[in-house]
Amino acid sequence: MTKKTEQVQEQQLQLFYDRPLAKGVPNRTFSKNEVLFNVWLKNCIQAEYMANPQINLEHPISIRIDIGEIARRRGMTSKSSIATFKKRMFESAEALIGNSVPAEWIWNVTPEGGRTKKQLPFYSSLEISDQGYITINTSPEFQKYYILKVLQHPELQVNLDFYLQAKSQYSYGLMNLLLAEVAEQRLGVEERIEGEYVIMIPFADVYQKIPPANAKYSPGNYSKNVVEKAVADINANPYSQIHISVTKVKGAYGAIKAFRFTVKLLHPVNGLPTFTTYADEALVDPATGCPSREYLEHRMKQLGVDEPFRKWAWNHRTAMVIACALLHTLANANTPQFFNSVLRAWNPRGKSIFDYASELKANHPELVDNVIESIIPRKQGLPKREAVLSEEDIQSPELRKYWKKPSKKVQ
Repeated sequence: MTKKTEQVQEQQLQLFYDRPLAKGVPNRTFSKNEVLFNVWLKNCIQAEYMANPQINLEHPISIRIDIGEIARRRGMTSKSSIATFKKRMFESAEALIGNSVPAEWIWNVTPEGGRTKKQLPFYSSLEISDQGYITINTSPEFQKYYILKVLQHPELQVNLDFYLQAKSQYSYGLMNLLLAEVAEQRLGVEERIEGEYVIMIPFADVYQKIPPANAKYSPGNYSKNVVEKAVADINANPYSQIHISVTKVKGAYGAIKAFRFTVKLLHPVNGLPTFTTYADEALVDPATGCPSREYLEHRMKQLGVDEPFRKWAWNHRTAMVIACALLHTLANANTPQFFNSVLRAWNPRGKSIFDYASELKANHPELVDNVIESIIPRKQGLPKREAVLSEEDIQSPELRKYWKKPSKKVQ
């Protein structure tokens, strides 16, 4: 990592998620130290991307893990405690070399409305040097999803220190699961920031998301040693964004059928909202449906478009052209390189902003916020549009380089 990346990493406090990743199902039980590797890896990927938005996502990012820095962030000060922590982490890293790579399964929604299951391994390789450094080379699958999907449209965020201070290995999975469930309840509900949320989750779903270290646990032991311990740990964590109470829902003969969680949102210690929000101010021009300059600037920054090009865009293109190019980019490539090429070489003639908003909603509904939704009239059965560039659309080899051809449907 570069010095700039390390500086960004030191400032980074929040880890971002979308709902599919927050509800991801682990491929096996994660130990407490594996959870630390996992969250620190996310932190490093975010820092690398913030320091270098043009990073090549097809190649693994090489990240050297500083165990001493993790120890200090956990509040360890004595040399003996840091040395002991380093020893345990190195032992865990050695075990990972001979174990299956930690991964999570997520569900994606296809443009046709179907669902696909995808496994995201956290890294492609792990090395331990004679000097005691741990170097992780990320997996392109995970880093592409995390940067292109999660960081472009984060739906919730968790303070990094929450994970570093957690005592239970199960707090990671339960916190993320409950926040994802709350985020789903908040969809379409304006200004619902505080209050309590009642969440009912079947026993089997909780067990799959948070598998126990002891596979022989009975449902009662699982409830006591996994769920209830994680709840107590989350409630006692000074960096927790929620307070939880849990009740077992029992069926015939006292069998546990589900867990009922009552989640109360707390004020974050750093003042940052738990759930990311997107501007939904009135559109500047009701006739054309073009969003405000402030909104377009926000979404360009979120996409990773650098400041010099944003200045060029406002000096050489109208807000309507920028809006159409932005929507077209989000629908087809979701990268700053594609957006830059579109805006430089392509004038969106023959289509309206409604067409481009509809294209985005058909291809990637998860990227549609209230502003984009307001461009599209409320119609049932909105036709899905194929993302196709005509020869007139493509006016430079540079644009063709970043264009992703739609995959052919299997007959």
